[in-house]
Amino acid sequence: MINLYRSKNILISGISILDSPSWNVHPVLCENINIDGVTIVSPKDSLNTDGIDPESCKRVRIANCYISTGDDCIILNSGYKYVEGKTLVPTQDVTITNCVFGFGQSGVGIGSETAGGVRDVAISNCVCDGTRRGLYFKTERVNNRWHKPQRNRAELCDGQETAVI
Repeated sequence: MINLYRSKNILISGISILDSPSWNVHPVLCENINIDGVTIVSPKDSLNTDGIDPESCKRVRIANCYISTGDDCIILNSGYKYVEGKTLVPTQDVTITNCVFGFGQSGVGIGSETAGGVRDVAISNCVCDGTRRGLYFKTERVNNRWHKPQRNRAELCDGQETAVI
């Protein structure tokens, strides 16, 4: 639905996205992203309908959103394949707060595409009310590239099948 590439100072606020056939909000290589008060709803049985997918982005704030999808509500990625000598960009400095997650595979997922790494993620005051998992790490060992000691913090969820995987 909304694809952004190499953009800065983005505000997405107060909109609703309903029944998207694919990923809903997908910023790639973007900086200073503020997603606030957004509603995303896709059918419970719809495949590949991730809600918000920041990929290789920095300074991301997702707040006050309602997301209910057939896939992951929020998924943090940073490239699908590690190539020796190629500079990969991590997703970093991410804040997710005051969100409600309805249906979905996870409230917040990390991976599986994390060749560039994911770091400095804070999740607070979020509620999972129907997701299969609260926080879901989907990285493969070979692609899991956490670059520095992490300062990740998560305070999530209630009402999911599994809290953290």
